[in-house]
Amino acid sequence: TSGKGSTATMTAAALRGAGKRTGLHTKPHLRSVTERARIDGEPISRESFTSLLDRMMPAIERTTAQHGRPTYYETLLALAFAYFAEERVDVGVIEVGLGGRLDGTNVLHPVVAAITSVGYDHTDVLGTTLEAIAREKAGIAKRGVPLVVAPVPAAARDVIVRYAAEVGAPVVHVGEVVRVESESYEPARRQTLVLSTAAGVYRLTLPVLGIFQRINAATAIAVLERLAPELRPAPEAVAHGF
Repeated sequence: TSGKGSTATMTAAALRGAGKRTGLHTKPHLRSVTERARIDGEPISRESFTSLLDRMMPAIERTTAQHGRPTYYETLLALAFAYFAEERVDVGVIEVGLGGRLDGTNVLHPVVAAITSVGYDHTDVLGTTLEAIAREKAGIAKRGVPLVVAPVPAAARDVIVRYAAEVGAPVVHVGEVVRVESESYEPARRQTLVLSTAAGVYRLTLPVLGIFQRINAATAIAVLERLAPELRPAPEAVAHGF
């Protein structure tokens, strides 16, 4: 509904294409809960999942006694963090669960953050106006951390820009840094597009349908170009990963 999962998956795929050991956390899962902690595209094994969860139980019990039992989502998120740390990934790509400001993922201090889209989703929790929802999503902004923002309605954009200024996060608007040069679409198969930035030209084939995925791809590229040089994949590696 918002592009978070697709953008995160594309970002991780591009990093793998550049040879980086890459952790990816997305939710919900499609077939198995192990999909929520993947390294280089492979879900954590059932054996490792069971062993890690067993070792986490003392911490879960301490947290339960002090603050109340962690939710199902929080427990699986913590498991993904622990798995990526133990396996010493080069980089982790983490999809926010709900909103951002109070989401479990917001304990992280990222090197880049991104907001994909803002719409009327989860209004019972995030608020009933675009401004309120945007404020919750903008809560992932951190001082000095680039905040990549995909095209969003003007009302939401204004809120995000103001909040980012309050906390000292530089804003990068996808539409201002990534240009669509050409595109084609094969119904029920794939789509191809050429995107250009100040840093290079990306000739991409997307094995996913939906014209909206072009915005997700542009957002992923804007994120990747904000990484440190030792992590930033070249356009050819991005194309290979995609």
